[in-house]
Amino acid sequence: MYFLSCCIDLDHLFLNKINHLSIRSIERILEKYSRTFKPILRITTQILRDTLAYNLKSKGGDKRIIKKALHFQTELGVERYYQKL
Repeated sequence: MYFLSCCIDLDHLFLNKINHLSIRSIERILEKYSRTFKPILRITTQILRDTLAYNLKSKGGDKRIIKKALHFQTELGVERYYQKL
């Protein structure tokens, strides 16, 4: 359960020395490192989001945990997302 509580307590997953990174900055980092793999992998921020949600669900996380970790605004949105996992 440490993984679940650890992810929820953080406001931002990626940080630089002062602030959180912008989405575009994260995309650039992912593009840079994904080119080092052979064959080249296409890693996006959506893939990271889906992977986090899948891992939370597989480790016993319920809809409430996923809603908080992924910053869903509505119950309907998290319900639909949870069903697709």
